[in-house]
Amino acid sequence: MSDYSDIAPRGPSIRDRGPAKHFHGRTGALQKFSEAMDAAKKGAGTIFLIQGAPGSGKTALLAKCQEVAAAKKWQTVRITPEVFWNANELLDALGQDRDPVQKESGWSTAAEGEAGLLGLGSAKGSGAYESRKIHAPRTTLEVLNDGENALVLILDEAQTVAEKIPNEHHPRAKIVLDKIHNGEVNRPIILAAGGLSTTSEVFHDMGVSRFEARSFVGLGRMREAYTRNIIRDWLIKDGGAKEDPAPWIDAITPETYGWPQHIMSYVRPAVWHLVAHEGEMNNEGGGTGGGEGREDAVLQSPCEGVFRGAPHLYCQGICVCTGRLHADTYRNYGFSGT
Repeated sequence: MSDYSDIAPRGPSIRDRGPAKHFHGRTGALQKFSEAMDAAKKGAGTIFLIQGAPGSGKTALLAKCQEVAAAKKWQTVRITPEVFWNANELLDALGQDRDPVQKESGWSTAAEGEAGLLGLGSAKGSGAYESRKIHAPRTTLEVLNDGENALVLILDEAQTVAEKIPNEHHPRAKIVLDKIHNGEVNRPIILAAGGLSTTSEVFHDMGVSRFEARSFVGLGRMREAYTRNIIRDWLIKDGGAKEDPAPWIDAITPETYGWPQHIMSYVRPAVWHLVAHEGEMNNEGGGTGGGEGREDAVLQSPCEGVFRGAPHLYCQGICVCTGRLHADTYRNYGFSGT
């Protein structure tokens, strides 16, 4: 049995993370995000939190939110937790020059020094000394307030926000998060954050006490119709299936449990197989074992390929089993489709 390692280089690039090439569903979440942008335009900026278990599609949904915001002429930037205490990190993300620590030196009289010049140096003549003015760079909050464009900050892996910020900078970061979440910045700003199911607790520890329903999305399984549409797009548009892929879709869909990462685990070998066989779904070079040549899908003995030990799914003679490896993990979450 092939593990498709020889086919993969010739097939399309299929990523486990990042923007979804074929995006379907999550309409409720996207509607909430659009409403959050409308509210931010009226002065009610917020932290828009997307959280869920690994593989639930958080990163793909964040990318879609970024796409929606850009279409509405919002500025969008991807950030790391460091921006909440280090303004230069934010300036880098915004594509702006960093604020230098400016120093101006000169000779002044003692009277001028008493008027507010900072620092004392060596004396030069009677009643004079060297003085230095130091202009500190702006804070993150000042950078945010100085801008005019409506802004969406994209933060993935947001469950790490507290651990990525040094303890001594937590107070400063908490102020920034609080101002964003309560719409107290001088322009429309949304922090779109995606993280694991503990992320809301992390934000609570960082001073964000609660999330209203309008600014919170808990991701679960995809609805069956959306799952089928995603699989269909991959098989036809990327695999080049020459016939109706409905039998494969029927076989794969129930095995994915509507989990985005799980969907992609099945799609990958199916697409690679189609590419390798020029879109033909039935061929003599398909899988081996009890499923050979059948018109329906059957589960067979443990996989002999790279996913060793996982039950083997055959559909019309080929193996599309890879996603089965994680099935028991995700079937027990009990999420409803969104």
